[in-house]
Amino acid sequence: MNVDGWLARSPWLAPHLACLFFAAMAICARLLSALPTSEVMFFRCAIPVVIYLPMVIRDRSGLADAWSHRHGLFIRGLCGTLSLYFYLVALRSIPLADATVTSNTSPLWAALAAWLALGEAIPPRLRWAFPLSLVGVALVAGTNDASGPCSGYLAGLASAALSGSAYALIRKMRQLAPEIIALAFMGLAALCSLPFMLPRYQPPTLLQWKIIAAMGLTGAVGQWFMTVGYRHNSAATAASLGLASVAVTAALGYLILAEQLGPWQLVGMTMILLGTLTATR
Repeated sequence: MNVDGWLARSPWLAPHLACLFFAAMAICARLLSALPTSEVMFFRCAIPVVIYLPMVIRDRSGLADAWSHRHGLFIRGLCGTLSLYFYLVALRSIPLADATVTSNTSPLWAALAAWLALGEAIPPRLRWAFPLSLVGVALVAGTNDASGPCSGYLAGLASAALSGSAYALIRKMRQLAPEIIALAFMGLAALCSLPFMLPRYQPPTLLQWKIIAAMGLTGAVGQWFMTVGYRHNSAATAASLGLASVAVTAALGYLILAEQLGPWQLVGMTMILLGTLTATR
């Protein structure tokens, strides 16, 4: 049995593996704050393209199906591109844990998008889960002396809304191989970021090249696992399982970046997690 088939038997596993690799990717992106955002985004996407492309070329059977879903792949790629950009903006302007918990409100948006695009039922508790989570975001943003500008938190919410829409579209294209969906997204994001990177290109140091390579590799693996997770779970369920990334990223931020969490931040994060989880029950 291939890896995709094995993960289909344990659908909860792929989102958890994705959050582990995405947490490592977030640390790498944060360590590259000295480079322009467009440059970090380009390498974040270009390296996975190099990894996914041979996989897609080797198995050409899915290319015809991919062409028939070209409009959906383009919309998913556009939502993902904008989501990734806003996520990187949040990562570079506010504490790592804040950026992660804010952008991980995506299950709320995924539930709405899945209702609109797929006809999946919206949990009744969503009516109070949204306000609860937004109040939590306000606490996280406004009660820490180390918190960044308000625009960073708005960028995190924008990333969550766009990624929630993208995740719902993945469910609609579940018959496509995960590497095809990921390649279409990463390829479009790399192309969109390239014109913005070239005028501001800053040659990385040797250490930065190593971090860039680690960021691209962990991002590619995390993207693949995330795509598999959304094939074998409902949009809201897969996103809620991925909330483990909040705890993992916060722990790594504390251990590697020495970022502290205040008591009201912890309360706000708890409210966000409760709101997001109850919305997907």
